[in-house]
Amino acid sequence: MAQFIGKWQAGKGSMSNFEAFGKAMGLPAEILEKFENATWTATFTKDGDTWSVEYGSDVSPKRTYSYQEGTELVTTNMFGKGLKLTATFDSDTKMTVMEQTENENGWKSLKVIREIKDDKMIATVQELESGVTMTQEFTRC
Repeated sequence: MAQFIGKWQAGKGSMSNFEAFGKAMGLPAEILEKFENATWTATFTKDGDTWSVEYGSDVSPKRTYSYQEGTELVTTNMFGKGLKLTATFDSDTKMTVMEQTENENGWKSLKVIREIKDDKMIATVQELESGVTMTQEFTRC
């Protein structure tokens, strides 16, 4: 689990199958283009039993989510809409997050698997209704 702690960055070209995934999520074309060409950061910290992750990009505001493993967090996403997530650690190098996120088209259910491989963190995100999956590769800063 400690292997997640630190700052991670993903630049342009770090996502695969994002356009199909974004369409499955109901994201507008202008958001798809912005997100696909953005530089993303994720910073993980831990204080006792509480994990925090700060997400942000050069096209979206930073958001910090603090949670305890196995406990549902209810908050808002980067668009100010509803977000519910539960994170579990499958191993020292693998985390699974079950997420429900709200957008203009209603609620979407996602499964996010983050795996550490050397200095890379691979995020595989599946929109559960359609089964469409995207991946994003982050590099430890």
